[in-house]
Amino acid sequence: MSKVLNLYQSLDQGSQQYNDFVQNLLTIDSDLPFDTDE
Repeated sequence: MSKVLNLYQSLDQGSQQYNDFVQNLLTIDSDLPFDTDE
């Protein structure tokens, strides 16, 4: 999960990239495309 948090923290919260990231989190399945600690 740390990679996700690092990406989240690196984005400007007013940017389009941030908005896209949030939308991806909201619409994503349980099959996450990143490494998780779980």
